[in-house]
Amino acid sequence: MTLQQRRQQVLARINATGGLSRKYFITLAKSLGYRITIDEPEPFRAGSSLAGEKLLTFGQNLIEGLFKDLKPAHTQVVFNYREKTRP
Repeated sequence: MTLQQRRQQVLARINATGGLSRKYFITLAKSLGYRITIDEPEPFRAGSSLAGEKLLTFGQNLIEGLFKDLKPAHTQVVFNYREKTRP
């Protein structure tokens, strides 16, 4: 990460006063300059995956590391990135 990204991460962690709701994490991401959505999928059921779905995605270390550090212990964070669409 760049120095600026590390500084942002430190400030975000200092300012993180708690909260585990979807709204909390959406607001946290917005303060870092990201627009995100959070989906809570149903538990796995047979046939829920499709052929051709990505098994692994790569993204931004800043937001991923922060969310993984702050998430509730019983949850798993999965990041999927899309290209920014223009109006």
